[in-house]
Amino acid sequence: MGNDYTAIVDTRATRDDARSLADNVLNVLIKERIIKDFFDPEATLDDGGYPPGDRIPELYTGKAMAQFWTLQTSGVGVATKPWINVNGVLVLQELACPNCAKNFAPDLPPGFGEALSAFLEGVLNPAVVCPNCQRQTAAASWRAFPHLGFCNLAFVFWNWPLLWGDGWNLSIPALIERTLGRPVVLAYGKT
Repeated sequence: MGNDYTAIVDTRATRDDARSLADNVLNVLIKERIIKDFFDPEATLDDGGYPPGDRIPELYTGKAMAQFWTLQTSGVGVATKPWINVNGVLVLQELACPNCAKNFAPDLPPGFGEALSAFLEGVLNPAVVCPNCQRQTAAASWRAFPHLGFCNLAFVFWNWPLLWGDGWNLSIPALIERTLGRPVVLAYGKT
């Protein structure tokens, strides 16, 4: 059995404000008892995170992932540096050029992997040349499903059911949107 995650992505956060925005959201998630108020280095497969809070059994009554909160890897990780939905590439259903709409999924077109790496290394807007129409555009503007991130702020919920799926008695994405004061993007990935 693999691990999966759903991610709530803020594509507008800058490198300068990502940490303070993350702290605001974490405070709300802790106050609402969606996550616990301590960091566990083994709660995620990334750099650790916050274990599920004690309200989760009442907030999620779906059957798809019964008692996911009891899993070792079921924490919420927070990325406040350049983040790409790397494991979303493994389940890529759409990756389409914004100019000609040619879909290359499940593969990456030439140069796209390098653009992902460049973003993680600090390049703000790496570009890719579409092999179909030969136009160069920012990799972040390509239409991808699942969303590939290209952000400085992401909340990654490891082994939680889809946050936009059935069974939730509270919309965690909407709560985070209200806290940030702007829309978020939802993504998922699988290891």
